[in-house]
Amino acid sequence: MINLNCEPPLNDVAILGSSALRVYLMLFEAAKIDNRGNCGGLSCWSIKGLANELSLHVRTVNSAIHKLLDTGYIQIAGEQRNRGNSNNTIWRVTHPKTVESVRYAIAMMGPPSKRLKKMRTKQQKIDTSKHDEPLFMTDL
Repeated sequence: MINLNCEPPLNDVAILGSSALRVYLMLFEAAKIDNRGNCGGLSCWSIKGLANELSLHVRTVNSAIHKLLDTGYIQIAGEQRNRGNSNNTIWRVTHPKTVESVRYAIAMMGPPSKRLKKMRTKQQKIDTSKHDEPLFMTDL
């Protein structure tokens, strides 16, 4: 993978804040192991896992992820099922040579963090204890 042969754009990412820089470094290091040519590498770190590893609050990591997504340094590559039967986002670390192209796509399609929020909203389970009415005919 080309990420092995290039330096991460740390000065540029540092402008986003120290938390974003720390999250990016974790994702970049994990992506070095993945070999996908010039597409950039994949990382399967969860937000909770990053928060634990970096000793940051989950909301701080989530905010950093949104900044990195919206500036094109990382992308959403997909999702996979965890052992706990929940979904884990697969992150693609954008190769530094293609960040400008990704930013152009973001300008055309809108911020990826909004799409991520929609993905997560759809995954939330319905809390049936808050409903007075039965949700299914079998609940009657």
